[in-house]
Amino acid sequence: MRDCESDTKGKDPDGFEGIKCEYLTLRDEILMRIKLRQRIATTTLTFSGVLMGFGLKSPLVALLYPPLAAFLAFLWAQNDHRVRQIATYIHDRIESNYPGLNWETYLRNVRVSTEGLSSWRYVVLAYGGILLFTQLFALCLGLFWTPDKSSEMIRGNGFVRNVLCMIDFLAIGIVLWILKKASQRPPAKPEACL
Repeated sequence: MRDCESDTKGKDPDGFEGIKCEYLTLRDEILMRIKLRQRIATTTLTFSGVLMGFGLKSPLVALLYPPLAAFLAFLWAQNDHRVRQIATYIHDRIESNYPGLNWETYLRNVRVSTEGLSSWRYVVLAYGGILLFTQLFALCLGLFWTPDKSSEMIRGNGFVRNVLCMIDFLAIGIVLWILKKASQRPPAKPEACL
């Protein structure tokens, strides 16, 4: 965080330095949250790789991954939502009142002017692709991989497998819902900032 109070005491009667400091602090928070989103993506890939590795020995273990991935999707979406809230606040409350601060305005104009595949938020496609691919891979591994056909214990109890598969399909549906919500453009009227 920036220490702006000591820099502006008594020197800025118009309050522009305070606004500038707020702008820079909010931009720093956006960058911090983007880094956190990247760490979540890396954690997701690592976690999925570990569970898939165990899933090669016992396919039921792979079926545990999709619901856990749904919770990681919620975590990622919460950070994405907060980044969008901050960007909206910067656009609506700061940039509109102070000339020369235009980055969020520029980004918003670029997003609005694009059509087709380019209108999708690439960050949603990237992370969504990672989540959905790993969830489907885990589901297929759990359903179809049989490391030793002579061992029913390794393949898993049919009831447990069916319950886990239903939970997995629900988790995949939840991730699709989260991605749909995350890919929507922000509303014309800004949300209340918390």
